[in-house]
Amino acid sequence: MATTDDVTESKFLLAEYNCIKEEQKTRIGFRDNLLYFTLAAATAVVAITVQSGQPQPRSTA
Repeated sequence: MATTDDVTESKFLLAEYNCIKEEQKTRIGFRDNLLYFTLAAATAVVAITVQSGQPQPRSTA
């Protein structure tokens, strides 16, 4: 038989677990968005480089 303290502790632990899971979801979302931003920035740099039309410097070896 569960006592009042056990029920209260269980509710507390469940609430803490839910808070931690929400924080984890937020961190994963931030990480994913950072990855997408990095990919977009790299793509933009490559696109600007290609569109600039400047030839690559030739080495005179």
